[in-house]
Amino acid sequence: MQICSFPESYVNLDGQVIMRDPETVGIPDGEINFLHYHNVCEVGMCRCGSSLWVVGDSVTAIRPGDVMIVPPGVHHYSREVEKGCRCEFIYFDEEQLLESCGIQKSVTKRLPKSYPSVIRDEKTRDILRSMIETRDVAESALWYALFLKRLPDEEPLPEPPSDGQLSPAMQRIMLSYTEPLTVDDLAAECGLCRSWFIKKFRKEYGITPMEFLKKFRLKVALQLLRGNMSITDVAIMSGFGSTSDFYRHFMMGFGCPPSEYRKRLNKSKRKNS
Repeated sequence: MQICSFPESYVNLDGQVIMRDPETVGIPDGEINFLHYHNVCEVGMCRCGSSLWVVGDSVTAIRPGDVMIVPPGVHHYSREVEKGCRCEFIYFDEEQLLESCGIQKSVTKRLPKSYPSVIRDEKTRDILRSMIETRDVAESALWYALFLKRLPDEEPLPEPPSDGQLSPAMQRIMLSYTEPLTVDDLAAECGLCRSWFIKKFRKEYGITPMEFLKKFRLKVALQLLRGNMSITDVAIMSGFGSTSDFYRHFMMGFGCPPSEYRKRLNKSKRKNS
């Protein structure tokens, strides 16, 4: 399985900013269900519906008003939760966008690849929403410069080196976690025998491939439980074979059943509203 770059017909890889314009870009559906990356920066906003936003091995539920940002070269995809999910994106080369407004990229902070892909801070979301909604490139550049200025001063910790030979297995997990994957399936993706694959995987991630798959499915389930989907549908969409398996793994991971976890979430929402 290979990560591919997004089609040039959709993203301008020459670096020019693509602004919101229904005649040229439009608003894509809420699901882009193949693992891909851009050579440009991507900023998006959910207009309606909901989807799962998968970036690396992180999973976040996207709902109306949420703002997403993905640096160049970071692989990601989305999976629709509700039919009719609609998201709006702009794509741009950071340096060229800032230079269009006379701002030198060298004097601004850089967006780290480890930056959270879904923005939770309300002020930061407002800045990026303004960047998306304007039709003026220079104004968009000013909003983006303001966003960069708000980034923390601390340098991000260096990411540990990863074993590139295991990448196909990780990609298969992220894309196909709803399928009944086996260790043999994942080892075959990497062209390794079962025993050597398990040894390399445990050395790299500290757990077995099946444990990693279970943890990833639980990440998906936690996000889906934030919505109104039935427990049975959450179990299916997160890749567990049955509701009973889902309950068992959830109890082992979090010490409470999924229904209780959802009650706690709703109680927390009411308390904070």
